[in-house]
Amino acid sequence: MKYAQKRGLFVMFEEWEVDGIAPFTFVDYEAREHEFHVHAFHAFPESTTLLKTQSIFEVGPARSPEIF
Repeated sequence: MKYAQKRGLFVMFEEWEVDGIAPFTFVDYEAREHEFHVHAFHAFPESTTLLKTQSIFEVGPARSPEIF
């Protein structure tokens, strides 16, 4: 929780709390020189499930427009 308070986006869904544990979503990101990383965590306490996804977007140097 402390990490989520300083970075990314953290959303807790208290209205769907089960046995004192609320589902949540945490999305973090990191920009690198030619990449953009996105990590998402989704907790579903009712089904005792934690889903993690990672996306990496590669960005190359800008290309000059092609002339037809």
